[in-house]
Amino acid sequence: DSTIRFVRYYWNARGEPRRDQFISIEQGYHGSSVVGAGLTALPAFHAGFGIPFEWQHKIPSPYPYRNPVGEDGNAIIAASLAAGILEFAKSGSGAMVKRLHLGRAAESGVLAASLAAEGFTGPATALEGDFGFLRVFCRDFDMDALTRGLGDTWATHSIMMKRYACHITAHTPVDSTLALRAAHGFKADDVASIAIAGTERMLRANNIPAPKDVMMAQYSIPFCVALALYRNPVDPRSFDDSAAGDPQIRGLASRVRMSVAPPPDNRADLTTTVTIALKDGRSFTRRATDFMGTPERPLGRAELREKFLLTAGESHGGEMARVFDRLQNLESEKDLGWIGA
Repeated sequence: DSTIRFVRYYWNARGEPRRDQFISIEQGYHGSSVVGAGLTALPAFHAGFGIPFEWQHKIPSPYPYRNPVGEDGNAIIAASLAAGILEFAKSGSGAMVKRLHLGRAAESGVLAASLAAEGFTGPATALEGDFGFLRVFCRDFDMDALTRGLGDTWATHSIMMKRYACHITAHTPVDSTLALRAAHGFKADDVASIAIAGTERMLRANNIPAPKDVMMAQYSIPFCVALALYRNPVDPRSFDDSAAGDPQIRGLASRVRMSVAPPPDNRADLTTTVTIALKDGRSFTRRATDFMGTPERPLGRAELREKFLLTAGESHGGEMARVFDRLQNLESEKDLGWIGA
């Protein structure tokens, strides 16, 4: 609304009051007030309010997922390069872009560091300036928060490391499933159904009982829980094309029911409650707030080594085992050039 007022005042002051037309992007969000909602191209914001106004126009969204471009691979990649969209979770296709999002972020960081090392400079007020990063994304910000605790508070203490080769939201359900099996000795074929209560986000984005490919399968909580009873979820090789099409895994995944947990678990990031019902009538329940790999339960050296070697494609000793040992003693290394060699 403020932007509209400023623009209209500007052109009126310049003697060009007819410059009063506004164009917004389809599927874009620009506010929920009457004027802002008119620019917001979502029908739910328009019903009953007589909007959009005649001076508010729409152009197609640049995101191919929301455009009639179909399944064009180049368009999909272009969309992901533009922004880290999560549409793949709803469309049921294109989960490969999820890996691209993280890679692009890392690439930008490496590029920035490389440019700085070569003497490339930018504005000194890139963060707090009138046209800087902070003002682009918010009106109110706390500059001091950027350096508060610098040198005293370490973000590395709060890092989570995935124990399993799947999405982070599947970790506590998988952890509970494995713990219940270890405690009660049942097998995958003994399971009649599985109920998982978690957050609203889990139900909205990760409840994918019949994923179309491996990468979508790793994003699916029902599939990951089912796979954990047939394969080793710690090993990335467990999530291959044969797993995605395995009728036993897919059959069990179809019998996983997800729901929103009662407060406060419905708003917790990771907390889930898993109930496994067996065909003989018995059922077992476990609530988990964390997993091995969270700050509360950090991975030990043995688990880190296992994860490193499996990710590197080795299941036992070898060159990567020696690399792991050297990485554990970086402080004693005089030159780190060997890491990228």
